[in-house]
Amino acid sequence: YDVPAIRAYWSARPLTSLSRTSSLVAKLATWLAGFLGDLASGAETVERNAPRRAAALRDLIASQGPAFVKVGQAVAIRPDLLPKAYLDALQELLDQVAPFSSEEARALVRAQLGGLDLEDVFEDVGAFDAPVAAASIGQVYKAKLRESAPGVDASEFETWGGDVAVKVQRPRILEVVTLDLIVIRSALEAAIATSAKGFIPVLDVAAERFLEELDYTLEASNASRFEADMASVEVVRGAVKVPHVYRGVSGRRVLAQEWVDGKKLTEITSDPSTGPLRAKLVQTLLNAYMVQFLETGFLHADPHPGNFMLMPDGRLCILDYGMMTTIEPEQRIAFIEYIAHLSARDYDKTLGDLVNLGFVPKELANDPVNRAIVTDALNAQSASRVGELSDKLEEMAKLYPLQLPPYFVLILRAFGTLEGLGLSVDENYAIVDECFPYVARRMLADDSPRMRAALRSFVYGGGDRLKISRVRDI
Repeated sequence: YDVPAIRAYWSARPLTSLSRTSSLVAKLATWLAGFLGDLASGAETVERNAPRRAAALRDLIASQGPAFVKVGQAVAIRPDLLPKAYLDALQELLDQVAPFSSEEARALVRAQLGGLDLEDVFEDVGAFDAPVAAASIGQVYKAKLRESAPGVDASEFETWGGDVAVKVQRPRILEVVTLDLIVIRSALEAAIATSAKGFIPVLDVAAERFLEELDYTLEASNASRFEADMASVEVVRGAVKVPHVYRGVSGRRVLAQEWVDGKKLTEITSDPSTGPLRAKLVQTLLNAYMVQFLETGFLHADPHPGNFMLMPDGRLCILDYGMMTTIEPEQRIAFIEYIAHLSARDYDKTLGDLVNLGFVPKELANDPVNRAIVTDALNAQSASRVGELSDKLEEMAKLYPLQLPPYFVLILRAFGTLEGLGLSVDENYAIVDECFPYVARRMLADDSPRMRAALRSFVYGGGDRLKISRVRDI
């Protein structure tokens, strides 16, 4: 994500840039006129009309393409930037895209295959007549590889079979996305309101991640690393399925993966007869995400229900590795320390943990007055469910100089999805309680000074006397 290079590219094409900017201004004018009218009428009118204005803005953003949707989704998790009505509306953002022509898709696949005919690689080229799914970046076809297909190793075919999901990137998607990103950034840079400048860092982070998603070779590498991670930890070994990538017929714009049959999480949660299946899926998902979060540090960062699937043999299949995030060892340790200190009600230490986690600036923690204010606020916070915790963190971010790090927002999303599934099985399900055995195992298994200190804090409850109930919990 090179802003000067993107700006230079589109500056050399002024007519295209001007046309896109003019189109956006024309579409935004009606919404902006209504919003300015609310402002002129006073704060009460602004608040009363906020849900309606927010919904209209969401629909406008959704109609403008994938770059706008991605940026809108990034802003939707920043309570320090927008009022609640707008956050709620933007969290419902979905792509509004039609499939592109299969003729273009076949041409892209042929180009990836080095000019080979599709018949040389696939059993039935008719599979590319219509996609089975379409999204903002690309669309998916279900096809079957020939056993002797160029680029496919015989052992691959024998192990994973020939049925494949072929994801084909939209034509000219890079040009479309970079143009919109630079138009959005230029508008924010030119904005009169100082508050608009706060959106630029959010835009830049979202843009960098989005452009990474456009490189399917990176997604293939992510899938391979994730598969190795899941195989390296006993608690999830053999329980989590990662579709195999056929690298010989994949590249930057085409990704061929093993086709996996099963039920999407969305199908399972809508069927009242699937209670036992949901219970099994909850446990497997919890295992998988705690391993990612506390052990491997390589987190699947797109945890919407459509990316989780229960296979007929009971394994969990996780799809789509375009968005991943890394949780550094320091962050993993700091989170365990935070849980230990929080459970021991050692709130002064929890503030230091939040500095290590990236929530609180060091300058605030070192200032006695601000430190006391935030520590008192932390004392008042308690939540056993992710939804409650997320709401409270958002409220605190508005009142105090706190920030929600991007990696933690992704964790909240992942565990929020998991908790929703858990609540569909057990109305008393509380994911904070369910996570405790994993945190305890890390404290017991790690002999480092920091983990020993965290364990002591937990079992002594912040005092000098051993808490028998806490030992029993462990």
